[in-house]
Amino acid sequence: ANRTVLAVAHRLSTVVAFDRILVVEDGRIVEDGPPLRLLREGGTFRRLWALQAEGLEAPSAVQPATAPRLGSVFAQRRNARM
Repeated sequence: ANRTVLAVAHRLSTVVAFDRILVVEDGRIVEDGPPLRLLREGGTFRRLWALQAEGLEAPSAVQPATAPRLGSVFAQRRNARM
């Protein structure tokens, strides 16, 4: 049963066990690789992970148009059971 799961997740802990992570900023892939390697490398995925771990959110006074863009994370798991 060879299957691939493509997941888009708000909680990064959901995708940390996946085989591959794609980090997208402004429509461009800025990081691609296994999640543990991306965490070690200290790039965007690591920054997003740290923000989420600290529980930081944009202040309510910040309007969505001016809030910092954090990027998107897509994950892939091969041979997943469905």
